Amino acid sequence: MGLSIGLVGLPNVGKSTTFNALTKAQNAEAANYPFCTIEPNKAIVPVPDVRLQELAKIVKPERIQNSTLDFVDIAGLVKGASKGEGLGNKFLSNIRETEVILHIVRCFEDDNIVHTEGNIHPLRDVEIIEGELILADIEVLQNRADRLKKQAKTDKNAAAILALAEELLEFLADGNLAKNFSKTDSDEYKQLNHEVRLLTGKEIMYGANVDEEGLLEDSQYVLDLKEHASKNNCELIKLCAKIEEELVGLEDDEAEEFLSSLGVHESGL
Repeated sequence: MGLSIGLVGLPNVGKSTTFNALTKAQNAEAANYPFCTIEPNKAIVPVPDVRLQELAKIVKPERIQNSTLDFVDIAGLVKGASKGEGLGNKFLSNIRETEVILHIVRCFEDDNIVHTEGNIHPLRDVEIIEGELILADIEVLQNRADRLKKQAKTDKNAAAILALAEELLEFLADGNLAKNFSKTDSDEYKQLNHEVRLLTGKEIMYGANVDEEGLLEDSQYVLDLKEHASKNNCELIKLCAKIEEELVGLEDDEAEEFLSSLGVHESGL
């Protein structure tokens, strides 16, 4: 099994298009309406590595085995997902099964593509998704804390985990991600996270989905998102999902020529 990466975001932000580009196949339906994805699409994707090809020329092995990543295209979340809105509970459980979150954020204007919130506002969109993830974490953490209270009366280890859980609950209630909690290296946190699998305790990467112009110069949308990513110790990758999907059927030299014609040196993928 490779590292499991879940693509999340609001409906209609380009998750399924990005997934299709990553997997080089039309595995996921991409449509201009919310919830065209219900069941998560999954694919195992080899990680391209030029160094591996160069080594193979020297060693001449019988076969080459690339590292792989497991990508999961998860349906769009909406406000109230943590309370079950838009099949939110189901979608949140799909995220819980992954190890890394790739949060696709729409950073381009297009009147032909519906935005569920009515207009383009990346930071608001991120706040909606992360707010739902935090609320879901608070719920599972509170349930675990309630059970720990009974055990803590006779178990010192349970008492220590309970104290950390209560501290973490306060941290989450202030709108923070569990991954930024100061005690993530502690044994108590590791044990607690192993039990409840905190959504906001996962590594998060932001995928700024831009249009062609946005590939050449960062819009204010992207700059705002970069600032948010930096504050949360997360990486940001800029890509144009539409162009990435168009590159799928091209040979390497054709893809390189196409990107050059756009003034871009490297694919966002």
